[in-house]
Amino acid sequence: MDERLSHLLATVGAIHAGTHRELRERIRRAVARGELMRLLPGVYGADDSFLSRVAALRLWDPDAVLTGATAARVTWWPEFRDDSVSASTRRQMATYPGYDVHRWEIPADLILEVEGHRVVYPSLSVLQLIPRLGPTCIDEALRRRATSIAALHDALRSTPGRPGNPECLRHLRISRDEPWSHLERQAHQILRRAGFTGWRANHRLTLPSGVVYLDIAFLRWRVAVEVDGFSYHSDPATFHSDRRRDVELQLAGWRVLRFTAETLPGMPEALRRILREAERRGA
Repeated sequence: MDERLSHLLATVGAIHAGTHRELRERIRRAVARGELMRLLPGVYGADDSFLSRVAALRLWDPDAVLTGATAARVTWWPEFRDDSVSASTRRQMATYPGYDVHRWEIPADLILEVEGHRVVYPSLSVLQLIPRLGPTCIDEALRRRATSIAALHDALRSTPGRPGNPECLRHLRISRDEPWSHLERQAHQILRRAGFTGWRANHRLTLPSGVVYLDIAFLRWRVAVEVDGFSYHSDPATFHSDRRRDVELQLAGWRVLRFTAETLPGMPEALRRILREAERRGA
């Protein structure tokens, strides 16, 4: 490929023909040779990968704001695999492969800049993903410390009338104790329906081996509840690590109860018995 074009691709990620009018003939020849492809009007890239598309959008509209899955991938969920680019722009744009562009009004206080790209805050990207992923994206964002339930509610209040808001509010209410997984959310709902109080979700605790987070902790009675999905323990290393952690917790005076999706319905009765026993012992 032409050296100048290669340099622009390496430094910018895409090439805007309107900005580099002197290169138009070189760009035309590179397209003819299959070295470049048009991604957006007047903007070319070496391929149609996610990074090339994002770079092309920034050249086509520097004021565009990355949203939804694209914002999540750029800011807090890099493993999310969706190579299409979702964004909000004030420019008129026809439909282009690999792009999902809308003309949304996004509050300025929900926009940040990441490596030259304008991106919605993690809290708003989570809300935008809920219609597609359901509460899974809430769990993932909370687990990664990308946002908080309070920040999600703030983003919801800042975007009244946004499509999907009623569904988002419903999921946020269910997630008010900040679960990190679908199973944890179920456990929280069971505890609330059974009338349990005095528990804390994802309680941070320091053990000799390091910092751990208890799925559910009854601090007064030093009772820890761990909820595990089958896939979580399909890794032998994780299984053995959890057992070592259980031993450390017991040595530190904690009683550990483990539940799976199948045994979760029996959690309230088991907890009542354990907590009554702890109360009698004066724990």
